Order: sequence, then structure tokens, then C-alpha cells
Amino acid sequence: TEEPLGLGYRDEEGKLTHFVWGRCKGEYGPFHIHALAYQNRQQLLELMALLRSLGDQIVLVTLFEPQHVQLQDLIRQPFRNQRKTEGGKYEEGIKAEAWWQLRINDLATCIAATHLSNHSTLSLNLTLDDPIRHHLDSSQPWQGISGEYTLHLGQECKVSAGHSKKLPQLNASVGGFSRLWLGAASATRLATSGDVTAADDLIENLDRVFLLPTPATGWQF
Repeated sequence: TEEPLGLGYRDEEGKLTHFVWGRCKGEYGPFHIHALAYQNRQQLLELMALLRSLGDQIVLVTLFEPQHVQLQDLIRQPFRNQRKTEGGKYEEGIKAEAWWQLRINDLATCIAATHLSNHSTLSLNLTLDDPIRHHLDSSQPWQGISGEYTLHLGQECKVSAGHSKKLPQLNASVGGFSRLWLGAASATRLATSGDVTAADDLIENLDRVFLLPTPATGWQF
């Protein structure tokens, strides 16, 4: 990291417990935070207070919003400040970017590791379309995860090859199903954008079963 700056806390034994790390441009910033590490809510608040204490010198701090808080809740008069600084060197604001992408490569392993704790269960037929197969040589042993599956969702989840009789049908791209599994988008949202298709009652049931927290990475990787 060029112009590095790291600040944090140690416990009584000298072990580093929570910290921020990034790049600070000059004496007055901006301080671009690349990593934010903490173990609990109290440590997160201590880091936020630490950054606030730098306000007399560092004019602007940028960071990825932590999963456990909406930063705007901690800012006094956020919209007023955005208007006052608009177009300036130290402009305040909030940006939303989809800068990372994840997808399922091993369907059986991912589903087996899934445990939905809301006590709802659901079984369905799943047809996956994985366009990566069009970009792989036919000699490659792995050709993506396109295919027909039977999917059982609940506290213990599993998937098996082939469809089963009398189960509702879900058609999905691997990207759409990965977002559903990860909690990045609801079934209703994905159905609206065309990433998944199914009967309305199945979409509603998927919304009920997949009650997952929004995924957040916390830092670049």
C-alpha cells in the first residue's frame, strides 16, 4: 500500500484485536480504508469512534460499509453535508457498486453446507443453465453445473441429480441461483429481472425459505 496508515487496538496480552488499514493521502487525507477488521459490535463502534477522533486533521475518510451498520445512521445531517461538499475535493457521498462476483461451482457441496434456520422446508425441481460450458474445451472434465436436479431446502439441505415427480419447477441461470443461495437477491427480485422463472406460489415460498442476511465482504479480495 502506498502512503500506508493503520490504526487499531490490542488486548492486555498485546494481541491485535481490531484495526483499520489503508492509504492516507497527505496530512489531511482522504484516508482510503482498504481493510476493516473487528470481532464484535463493540469493536466496530470503537473503530468508528477512532475515525471520528481524526476529524480535526483528516478531512475525508472513505471505506466499504460494514455489514453490521448503515454508516449514514452515524452521520449528522448527511444530506446537508453532501450538498455543501458537492463537486469539491473532499466531497461527501454514498456510492453503490457491484465490484465483486461470486458463483457456485460445486452445487452439491454448496447445498450440503447450507442450513436454513427458519424451520421452513421446501422441495422442488431445479433446472440450471450454466453458460460457462460454451467456453470450455470438451476435453475438460468439469463442464459447469448445467442440468436437472431435485433440491430439498430446510435445516438440512441436499440436492440430487434428476427431477422428481409432482414437485414445482424452478428454472434459473447459474448466476441467478447463486445470488439466491448467497442471499444477494430475493426470488421475487430475480424473477422480475428474468434470472429465474417459476410459478408465483413457488417464488413466494422461496422468499419465505431463503431469509438470509445480505452478504458483505468488508474489504476487497
